[in-house]
Amino acid sequence: MSASAARLPLLALAGLALLAALWASLARLGWALPALPLPITGQHGALMTSGFLGTLIGVERAVALRWRPAYLGPALSGLGTLLLALGAPLDLGRGLIVLGALGLVIVFVRIVRAHPATYTVVMGLGAVLW
Repeated sequence: MSASAARLPLLALAGLALLAALWASLARLGWALPALPLPITGQHGALMTSGFLGTLIGVERAVALRWRPAYLGPALSGLGTLLLALGAPLDLGRGLIVLGALGLVIVFVRIVRAHPATYTVVMGLGAVLW
């Protein structure tokens, strides 16, 4: 399997997180949407920030770093988001998202070591604060 084909499932998870977050946001705004079998309205923030942006940024950094273990972070955050959207226990989904965030911090430690610049440090701090 090529490297770009291996990224597709992670991008699909990010896309699903975006769709679920948008659905939840429209439901929060009071739009009359068809009911989903799972209550995702309260998970809008986690789905958008951690699910969509966290997974997408993690994939982008993994591609830039060219280090296979870097894909573990976005895989964990994407899986955690999927579990949140499917109604799994909140602690399980959120725990996987936290592990994905930790993976992104590790990626940024490697990036800052390779390219010690203000912008890489700022991005790394953003990962720490996620």
